[in-house]
Amino acid sequence: WRIGGTTLTGAITTNFGQWIYYSGYATTEASSAKGYFSATPPTGFVALNQDNAASNTAGITGFVWNKDRDATENHYLFDRIRGVGQYISSNSNAVQVDSPLTLTRFLQDGCTVGSNLSNDGDSYVNWQWVGNGTGTSNSEGTNIVSTVSANTTAGFSIVKYTGTGTAGDSVGHGLGAVPKLILIKLYDTTAGTRNWSVYHVSVGNTAALRLDTTDTPQTSSAYFNDVTPTSTVFTLGTGGSDNSTNSNNKDYIAYVFSEVEGYSKFGAYYGNGSSDGTQVYLGFKPSFLMVKSIGTTAYWDILDSTRDTSNPVTKRLHPNTNESEATAGSTNCDFLAQGFKWRDTKANENASGINFIYAAFAENPFGGSNVAQAKAR
Repeated sequence: WRIGGTTLTGAITTNFGQWIYYSGYATTEASSAKGYFSATPPTGFVALNQDNAASNTAGITGFVWNKDRDATENHYLFDRIRGVGQYISSNSNAVQVDSPLTLTRFLQDGCTVGSNLSNDGDSYVNWQWVGNGTGTSNSEGTNIVSTVSANTTAGFSIVKYTGTGTAGDSVGHGLGAVPKLILIKLYDTTAGTRNWSVYHVSVGNTAALRLDTTDTPQTSSAYFNDVTPTSTVFTLGTGGSDNSTNSNNKDYIAYVFSEVEGYSKFGAYYGNGSSDGTQVYLGFKPSFLMVKSIGTTAYWDILDSTRDTSNPVTKRLHPNTNESEATAGSTNCDFLAQGFKWRDTKANENASGINFIYAAFAENPFGGSNVAQAKAR
């Protein structure tokens, strides 16, 4: 390689966008330059890394849900708006925790983790959704300007907002489609503990579920002001006795999902209490399935096709507890080409005559990788 027109010998080690070090030189002229170059790229150029690759930015993971399968550990939830190392837990009403040794970087198709999420010998699961950067300002809400990272193709957005305490104020979500599922958590470290508030289309706008408890829906206009979300906003009440959606001057994060044909579906079914269980049509084979009884107090359950690669799907984790993965017992579910079917009588999933809600995402969205979904004719 050459510097100042002089050919040099030796070795060079590069780390683009950070530093360059070279050693060894052929002339006295070069010896004065031996050492480290500046990390600042020239004007008009940027460092060579994934964050500056414009065509790939949309593929960076935006939301990570992590759980140690083998230990009694919290669920760790991260997003790009709040930033790396900042987690909240689905099984806890606690505010955000700053832990640098947890998630350390959002990547294309994944993330990197630190020592606090890599216990020696333990198996982990990550459920991940792609966002659209670290967020932009959205002023479509009433009296609330939100920060939104919206992946409209996947029907998913991350929304940060500051509460007002005023019923009827609304929050822009950026999806351009009506949300069917919204998970809301107060994360402000200046606040006390607050339960999660969950809007689900099959529960409606007059009540909220709590992701961190086994409760049935909490009926109150204080959560969503009895107003159904629109293609631009979701509406808040006063926040309820626990101010879990709209405490004045406190920061909230919301994970918002609309339905995308062939990729996601949110609905309800009735259990039949039989090993020849209820079958639910989705229009796709699920990869991720979360269910919750809304007729009785019961655990939330998450099943997926990565931990169980063939039927029956039996491994379950509970968003509302820090328990390790359950594999024994009566949970048996078949993931089918067009939906799912229970093969058990378990109260959490298929109790007779009980109403359940679900959230499901496809194993092969739109018919396969980069393949348009085939439509019936």
